[in-house]
Amino acid sequence: MNKQGVDLFTAIMQMPKSESVTRAYKTDKKIDANFKQIASETKLPIHLLHSLALLEFVEKYEPIIEKVKLSSTANE
Repeated sequence: MNKQGVDLFTAIMQMPKSESVTRAYKTDKKIDANFKQIASETKLPIHLLHSLALLEFVEKYEPIIEKVKLSSTANE
């Protein structure tokens, strides 16, 4: 999903819908405080912000990790 130029609300609405899971993560206090502040200011549930952050992380880094894996198997 290309979110360049897409506002926060649109990005959340464009997220794929599937079954939710519960996870417990340890997070830096400052990052958590920033997330809570954004959730409060936007009136968005924090779980949606976490989901969007994880989705964007996966979309950004999964292709890079795949290239590294392919590169390392090619060198074997």
